[in-house]
Amino acid sequence: MKSLVNIAPYIAARALPAAINFALYASLTHVLTPAAFGRYSVAFATIVTVNLVAIHWVRLAILRYTSHPDAAETIRRLAVRALSVYTIVGVMVAATIAIVAQRQEAIPAWLAVAAVAAPAFAWFESSLEQLRARERRLAYAVAAIGRAALACSLSLYFASRWQTESAVLLGGLVGSAVVSAVLYRNWTRRSGAVETKITHAEIIRFSLPLAVTLSLDAIVNYSDRAFVAAWHGDAAAGTYASGYDLINQSLGVVAATLNLGVYPAVVRTFDKQGPTQAADALNKFAATLLSVFLPITAFLFLEAPTVTSLALGPEFRTGAAQILPWVALAATLNYVRAFYFDVPFQLARRTATQLRISVASTGVNLGLNVALIPRFALQGALAATLGSYLLSLGLSWYYGRKHMVLSLPKLLLVRIAAGCGLLWCVGLLAANSSLVVRFVAYTVLLLLGAGVLWRGAPSRVGLSNYPGVPE
Repeated sequence: MKSLVNIAPYIAARALPAAINFALYASLTHVLTPAAFGRYSVAFATIVTVNLVAIHWVRLAILRYTSHPDAAETIRRLAVRALSVYTIVGVMVAATIAIVAQRQEAIPAWLAVAAVAAPAFAWFESSLEQLRARERRLAYAVAAIGRAALACSLSLYFASRWQTESAVLLGGLVGSAVVSAVLYRNWTRRSGAVETKITHAEIIRFSLPLAVTLSLDAIVNYSDRAFVAAWHGDAAAGTYASGYDLINQSLGVVAATLNLGVYPAVVRTFDKQGPTQAADALNKFAATLLSVFLPITAFLFLEAPTVTSLALGPEFRTGAAQILPWVALAATLNYVRAFYFDVPFQLARRTATQLRISVASTGVNLGLNVALIPRFALQGALAATLGSYLLSLGLSWYYGRKHMVLSLPKLLLVRIAAGCGLLWCVGLLAANSSLVVRFVAYTVLLLLGAGVLWRGAPSRVGLSNYPGVPE
């Protein structure tokens, strides 16, 4: 119970902003054209990727070293300097783009806004990590929810007025800047720690490899829409992004939320009781993840047109419905790899192997994008993503066995497969029925399936059932 109380603010900080962002996302497909939405998706992907490459190491260092008695003041100063330089560079780049754009019409207008939005996002995300590292749970939740509400409201307002991708970015920029300004006082407070032992070089050596790994994952996640836009136009990229992000981001929030209380427990178990007990906890978590994700994937193969008709604008629905279930399958592979098969490398402190796997999967993804997207468009982008995710999952499983032997409960996997098969049968039988009838049928099946999985699981899924987590 105590563990649930401790992580409740973090769950709220993920769930509520995710719901707000989902509402914004769905609303934008009614406000923007597919072409404008495509440009926005490419712009947002550019900001995320640039931040990961340039400044994400600061966030990782804040989370790792803020609580260290000999490093708190060092990391505070380093973070402020790095973020300040990043902001100055962003403003200078934005000014340069604005000047050049007056003479060169081919330069996208959103580039100048993105150059300023990137450091604004970085300040906000780093401020959140500082609150998390200092275990200020309530402040963390208030900041995350407040920024999501303000940024999304402004983005929707600006988009309704100007119907451009730059308007959406401007809302995110202003919302992030306002909340970052409120939190800035935390950066001006000295920690009082003695600045010894931990050097800037050591901090960078720790955080940079992990930041590079995340950057490569972002390239796999976002490069496909840039290729689609280049070969098939902004409208095709907008359709692809609407379907991809609708499912991928939703499942990502579910996976991260489920992982919030489990990962720290697994780390403690590994340190205190060894890899066998830690593997047992990871196996239970992976079973939970698959129990949620695989039925969702099966459901989307049946009801993707219904989901897109409820969530997206008319111009996006047909194209997005064709890719929705495959995106769910790709997301399942990706999050099982990230939250299950990659964990042994982190526990054994062998993140260099994890980096090499990311390099290999990124190379394969880029190669498949170039080979498949010109000919097969959205289906080619999906095939490239699935191929790279399968490769990275297989490599993580193969090399991770040296550090920890993972094995999912076979009986539970059979139950999940049977439940997905039954879901398909019900869906096919009710295909010609009304939406209300199908909804009732799926709800009854969901309750029955949850009961079977709950009773048949070798251990109930709950934080108290993971070794190392107190009641």
